[in-house]
Amino acid sequence: MSISTRHRYHTGIKLAYKMNLLPPDTVSKIPKSTLHRFRYSDYSDLFGIELAGKLESNELIIKELLLCKSALAAAKSIIRIKNTIINIRESALSGIQRMKEIASVINDIRDSIGLDSACEHFSISRSTFHSWNFQIKHYCFDSFIGKCMRRWPNQISLSSVEKIKSLCEDDMFKGWPIVSIAHYARREGLLNISIHTWYKYARLIGISAKPPRCLKKQRIGIRAVMPHQYWHADVSVFRTMDNVKAYIYLVVDNFSRAILSWRVSLKLSADTRLDTIKNAYDTFIHNPSDDVQLIVDGGSENNNFIVDEYINSSGISIKKIIAQQDIIFSNSMVEAVNKIVKYRSLFLESIPDIHALQKHLEKFIPVYNDIRPHCSLKGLTPSEVLAGLRPDNIDHLKSVNLIADKAYNSIKQEIKCTECIE
Repeated sequence: MSISTRHRYHTGIKLAYKMNLLPPDTVSKIPKSTLHRFRYSDYSDLFGIELAGKLESNELIIKELLLCKSALAAAKSIIRIKNTIINIRESALSGIQRMKEIASVINDIRDSIGLDSACEHFSISRSTFHSWNFQIKHYCFDSFIGKCMRRWPNQISLSSVEKIKSLCEDDMFKGWPIVSIAHYARREGLLNISIHTWYKYARLIGISAKPPRCLKKQRIGIRAVMPHQYWHADVSVFRTMDNVKAYIYLVVDNFSRAILSWRVSLKLSADTRLDTIKNAYDTFIHNPSDDVQLIVDGGSENNNFIVDEYINSSGISIKKIIAQQDIIFSNSMVEAVNKIVKYRSLFLESIPDIHALQKHLEKFIPVYNDIRPHCSLKGLTPSEVLAGLRPDNIDHLKSVNLIADKAYNSIKQEIKCTECIE
């Protein structure tokens, strides 16, 4: 006497039969009475049954997917694209890792939905995909970005990248903008590459970002055509760590951006202002017929009897102009130099008192005038322009190695790639 065993069925089998999604070969193995119970049983008390309702509402679509292999493959491809995009967004993948992930997915699904459609989902072109595939296949360990040095020649060697990194992290250039470091490296023969390349690899290394700039269109102020045509005088305030307010007096040449004279004081004083003007005039003006136009703001340290008496005395050819009063322009030229002094030097250090401030400026201002290349001067230093070199003269730029005679294409021939050695 045989004892019949009663089969137990998975809930998914029951729901699939009720929604007519169960394959015929599976249905044939189940007794009719059991199938009848599957169809007319109440499953409303099952946890999560509302999800089955969504399946039932899409019954025709699910059937089509199950019966059509190409449609099922396309659906799987779309789901994989979605998961890949989520994975890339949520994970900190490097550039080459993202490239490999996307290229791998596209290679797997291109037969299902087509190459153009697969690329479109990742917002890349067909040519970009082929370029990525080629780059992954020929990955180069002699390149900073992994591209073969011979197949992609528009890149610099690893040693040059290391040189950029070491120069940017050198304490000597602390507070210097990248453009000034680049000009200095070219002048000294340390690294002869373009400013654009400096910014590109500094960004890839993660050294610093370009500071935000005001989107408002700026009005061009007064511009001199030669040194000592316009001078700017201004006082800025700096508070030392002992909470003492110090006043920094500057006299700046408009054409060269050079700091002609400076003083540090604990108070606003007409005598200190006069001292800086007299020092600049005695040092740089050797011909009394030269007419210097001194632009100041409306502060009491600039506009007083002591300063006016000196300017109006015989043998002194200085004409004082009050910014935004005698002219419509502000005294922005010297204010820009004040920002360089503060943000590129003073704010980077701990200045305990006014004596330390005096010593710090004694070191920084010669560096600013004589060593640090200036962007607006095409890489020349303020002292060089003050001495007669002009940023608009190609021969003058060549004289300090700012324009290379040797083409960079010849340097590229020295680049070697271990993957391409014949």
